[in-house]
Parts: sequence; C-alpha cells; structure tokens
Amino acid sequence: PLTSQDLLCIWLLFERSQGMESAYATYVASLPVDVDEMCASYWPSTVLQELHGSDAMVRLETLKDAIAAAHARVVNAAKDCAAMAQLLQRVDFTEERYAWARCVLNSRQFGGSWADTSELGVLAPACEFFNHCCYLPQGQYLRRDEGRGMLQVLAGRDFAEGSEAMISYGRLSCAQMLERGFAIEANPEDAVELIMSVKCNDLRCPLLLEAGRTEIGREEDFEWRVLPVCGVSEAEARIVLRKNHPLPAALLSLSRIDSLQDAQLSAGPQPGSCARAPFGLLAETTVLSKLLRIAGAMQGRYGTSNIEDDEPLQQLCNQEEMTVSEARRAMAVQTCRGEKAVFAALADEAVLQIMACLEALEGRTSESTAGTVWWQYLQSKSDSLHSMHSQVITLFQCLNALPLGTAAHTQARHAQNCSLAFLWLHNLLGHPLRYKVCVGTREGCHGAKRHDDLASWADEAASGDPGVPLANFLAKMEMWGRYLLAQFAVTNAFALKDMNAMQMETISIRNSSSWSIPTNIALSMLAGHMPLLEIGGGNGTWAQLLKDKGVDIVCFDTSSGDTTYGPQVEAGTALMGSRCPVVQSGGPEQVAMHPERTLVLMWPDYHGEGSFGIECFRAYKGNHLVLVGEWTGRTFGLVHPWGQSFSQEFQQCVEADFEEVQHCALPQWPLFCDHLSVWKRRSPL
Repeated sequence: PLTSQDLLCIWLLFERSQGMESAYATYVASLPVDVDEMCASYWPSTVLQELHGSDAMVRLETLKDAIAAAHARVVNAAKDCAAMAQLLQRVDFTEERYAWARCVLNSRQFGGSWADTSELGVLAPACEFFNHCCYLPQGQYLRRDEGRGMLQVLAGRDFAEGSEAMISYGRLSCAQMLERGFAIEANPEDAVELIMSVKCNDLRCPLLLEAGRTEIGREEDFEWRVLPVCGVSEAEARIVLRKNHPLPAALLSLSRIDSLQDAQLSAGPQPGSCARAPFGLLAETTVLSKLLRIAGAMQGRYGTSNIEDDEPLQQLCNQEEMTVSEARRAMAVQTCRGEKAVFAALADEAVLQIMACLEALEGRTSESTAGTVWWQYLQSKSDSLHSMHSQVITLFQCLNALPLGTAAHTQARHAQNCSLAFLWLHNLLGHPLRYKVCVGTREGCHGAKRHDDLASWADEAASGDPGVPLANFLAKMEMWGRYLLAQFAVTNAFALKDMNAMQMETISIRNSSSWSIPTNIALSMLAGHMPLLEIGGGNGTWAQLLKDKGVDIVCFDTSSGDTTYGPQVEAGTALMGSRCPVVQSGGPEQVAMHPERTLVLMWPDYHGEGSFGIECFRAYKGNHLVLVGEWTGRTFGLVHPWGQSFSQEFQQCVEADFEEVQHCALPQWPLFCDHLSVWKRRSPL
C-alpha cells in the first residue's frame, strides 16, 4: 500500500511536471533542482570517502537503499491500479525523480509535533527557509493557527535589524543533518550508535530490563534489538551516545551486569557500597576501563585522527570561497570529527568517574606512616600491583592513543589526574586549594576565557609560547597521570615506589630548569612593572624569556649556595643547572645598587627557611615587589604552613609594609602551589 509520504512525493512530481500551469509553480520553483543539494547520500564518491568508517556513511547508504526500495514498492503497487500507473507514467516516475521528491520531504518537511498538528508532515512555504540552530529548544517557536490555516513562527528573543532568525530542526547529529544536505561545526548533539551485546539468562533478564529503562526525555536513545527474555542467551541493545551525554545510565548499567559473574549479581550490591559503585570500587573501575577500551577501539575505525583532520580542514575553511565539492568535503570531515568527539567525550567521562572512585576509597589509617595515611593500604595491594602489571601497561598504552577531547584538554585532564593522585596520597583531596590543580571550566564568572587553568596552559604549550618549561611540565605530568590512572583503574592502588620516583624527578627537573613554570599571563604581569631586578634568579629561565621579549631586566645569582638559602644548604653547594646569558654574578648586595628597578624574587628561601629573601627585602626601597612561589594560604603546607618558598619572617615583613594588588596562579607540580603576586608598598618611601 502507498503511504502518505508516497502520495506527497507523487503530488510534488505532478506539480513539478505542470510547470507554470501549476497552482504551486512559485513554490516548486523555489525548491532545489538536484537531489544532491538536499541529501549527502547522492554526493560523489570522492567526497563520501571522507566519511569512511563513520556512522554517517552507514546512515547515508541505508537512506539511499531505502529510497530505492520505496520507489520499487510504489511502482509495484501501481500495477494493480490503472489510474495510478497512468499518473506515474505522466510524471515520469523514475527512481531519480522519486529520490528528488523524497529528499524534498526529508529536508523541508515539518513533522506533526513541530507544528501542533495531527498530520504526519507539513510543507510550509517560507518557513522552510529558516536555518537550524542546535542550541534552541525544539518545537517551542512554531504554532499552527487553525483559524487562519497558517503556521506561525514565534520570536523567543528580541532581534536586531538584519540579524538572522533561526529555528530548531530537533536534536540532530551531523550524521542526521547530512541526510538533509548540511552539517555544522561543534554540534553538541553529535551522536553515534553503539550496538551492545550482553549475556542473558534467567537471573540477568529482569536486571537487564530494569537497566534498560531510559532516562526521561531520552527515550529515542535506547532500544532493545533482542529483548532479554527467558530462552535468549544474548540480548542486544542499541544505545545512542551524544557528545553532551556520552555515558548514559543504561550503558553503564548494562556494562556492569555484563562484566559481573552470576554469583556477584545474585548477591546484589555490596553492603555499605556507594551509589557510584554498587558492586564495589574495583568492579566499577574495571567496567570503566572496559569502556575506555571500547572508546579507543571505536576511534580506531576512522581513517584519521582529529589532529590529522585539523590541517586539511583548516585549509578548506580559510579559503575566501569554497567550491561546492570543497564545502561538502569540509562538512564530511566535520561530521567525522563530531563522531570522534563523542567517543572522546565517553572516554573523558569514564576517566572522571574512575578518579571519582579514588575519593570513595576506604582504608586510610588515623596515623601517618612513611608520610602517608594510605601506607598500610598500599602495602596490602603490592602483590596485586605486581601480578597485574601487564594489564596496567595495556591500559596505559590504550590511554596513550586515546583522546579525551582536544589535544590540550587530553593533556590537561591527565595532568590533573597526576596531581589528584598525589593529593590523595597525602590525604589532601579535601583541601580548599584542590581546585587549583583542576582543569576547571574554560569560562570565568562573567563568560571571559580563563587563563589560569590546565587547559589554557596546554593551549599555550601547543602554540610554542612561552617556551620549553611549560611544554616539558605538561608532557611529564600527562605521562605520569596516564600511568597512575591505569594503575588505579586496574588495581585500585598506586605503587609507592613509582610515586616516589616521580617526586624525585620533579625536583631534578626544577633544579635543571626553573622552580616555577612561566606562563604568558605571568610574563605579561612582570613586564608591566619593568625595569626589573631579579635576585637569586637560578639559571635565569624567566629572566631570559623576558629579555628575549624586549623587557628591561637584570638578573643576578651567586655561583654557589650557602646557609642564607636555608639551613640545609651547605656552603659551596652547586645551585641550579646551566645558566642563561642574562644571569650575572651577584646576590642581595645588588638590591641597593639598582634602586630604580622593581625587585623580583622567586623561591629565595629553600623549604621556606633561610635569610636570603629577608636580606633582599631590607635593602629594597622600591614601591612594588614581585614574588613567585608559595605563600601562607597558598600552599598545601606539607613542610610549613607558610609554604616552601619564602621564610615566615619574610612574609610577615612584606605583609606589614605592602599590600597585594595582583596575583595569578602558575602551573603546579604535584603537591606544590605556585603563584605570582605583585605587592605595592602601603606608604611610599
């Protein structure tokens, strides 16, 4: 039998065949002439090859086959109706013409729910020219006026003259948009379908059915293809993952059930377990690790990574004008990027949930042993860490190749994981400064882009500015973060020897480079107070970067250390590594010799002890002071409550005579809390 959509297609073809004699000639003339303008299924193969391995390609091939099958069905139906057969002959009902009409409906038809009407679809001249906006709520700006037989478009906000009014076509992924002949960049509704097979038996059936209950408002994102009923050994579900909802509850619940043994399921949730991990933390991190591997495998089905797509896509988009073929190629690449972004978002969410399990861990002691309240717990896990080392390495290798978003976001997330692991080790996850080591949001409280979080610093490092220290810091923290994540996901523990080795390497890196990591905003703040005088400049990393940017700075340090740096520094001790050309020989005595310059001090007092900083301060008569390191209230306090950069006496003197007027956070090695602060003398001398 013919459907209402078939009849609409035949009507369109009839009116088109009438030419100017049609009562709808003006409307028909406004429609696209070629089918490939309305549906990517009919794009050239040279363009469609960009969609290799994607859900979009499967959808487009399926749609093209469905249209061909529908055409054959209509032709066969007409054989039993002479009048219909005659009409089809009159409109030259070829597969190509039927495809044109069907794509007009697919790309321009308003569904009944959009227009507050019981009809299956509506062609509304003029309304179909509204472009799609993925951020608008669906169906709220269209209303059927029954009295006048009109479709009204309602404004949801004020419009400036000349600005574009848009509507929502629904929650469309770019793959669905291509079925309508277009795609957009950075679509939050980008989605992929995951077909999941799960073990089924009498015990599992009711659990699977309960787990498959969809979230309200997301009913279309889950479907049983093979129901979990008695007699079925393997059920199959279709789950839609969206970039803005990459780990739906159904996927997590089904993964838990599939990974657990019957005995575990029969016993039910563990007594005292948290809602995040009803069958225990190790079972939960095991499931989340499996999802990481799934995300990695799905990323591998595409011919290229998003990083490899960046350059050709940028070249296309930077052109003043693109040809039709180039525009379609760009949309195809953007669609694949969107799908890969969904799997990256799935992996990122799984990583976040693994690290959240860290906070739910039990087993700390009331007293610290070997510097940590977790020593006994970690000792109890040493055999597990040894026996499961190969699984840790396998997951670590998976994480090395698995994006969690952009390259900068991925690097920042793993750097955060590293810092959180060390905070956990020292029972500091509840510390108020914990947020300083987090990726955080990319937006400040007033919508301005942040410049003091790991993601923005990763962007800086990727651009090659401000220099090697930042890039080296992030690369090292990213690697450590991946490894520690893999250890915890597999064993729910960390190897103390590995964490100790990381801490020792941190000290070595800081000694050879700089104790604090320079960033663009920090260097700009320093430049705003030139001419500068840095005393105790180490190897001069910061000063050289400033000098190379044209900042007026002189930098001094002594050739070897003594007890003024701290009681643990022996006279003649070699200081930091190879020095930059900007560094001159000299110490606190240089302060009085450069009264016109703003004094800069970075980590002058080792472990927050010594007199180097206070000697410089007492000789300084200027009105501004720039300090880099930890401070009271900006430290995790593992050595002293006032931190490890400036002595307590120094801080008390500064706060008595100066007030802080500027500060910015700096990248932080594990368990450190570096900042740059600018101080202004309360009463100028």
